[in-house]
Amino acid sequence: MHQARIVRLPPWLFPALVVALTVVPLGELWLLVWMGKTIGWLPTFVLCASTGFLGAWLARWQGFRTIARAQQAMGEGRFPKDEVLDGALLLVGGVVLLTPGLFTDAVGFSLLVPPTRSVIKTGLEAAWKRAQREPRDPDIIDGSARVVEPDE
Repeated sequence: MHQARIVRLPPWLFPALVVALTVVPLGELWLLVWMGKTIGWLPTFVLCASTGFLGAWLARWQGFRTIARAQQAMGEGRFPKDEVLDGALLLVGGVVLLTPGLFTDAVGFSLLVPPTRSVIKTGLEAAWKRAQREPRDPDIIDGSARVVEPDE
């Protein structure tokens, strides 16, 4: 027996993607040009490069710590829920740090540093619980189906 579920994307997702893929890079470019004019291109370049190296080191270090905590949790016989969410946030933070720019570096570092990651994790968990409590759309019918072979 197979259950089919229709998933509708939230209406805010498309505008959020437009902002993430157009407005953020344009803002980063403006900030880099402004910094280059203000402090010079070499200090701007060194700052961007050093945040990349520091971010890669921090992501690696936090990733190994998270893997060790996940292994410990599984060794104790419990599901590593917090560690899985930490790992996902570390992955997102590392990917965001690959994007050149200072705003995205700040976002990436906030996902790599445990105190800010904890705050973000708490917010995500609260949003998840809220989404689970929201009433279902009456136009969506959950059900199950089975294949019935015609009699020969």
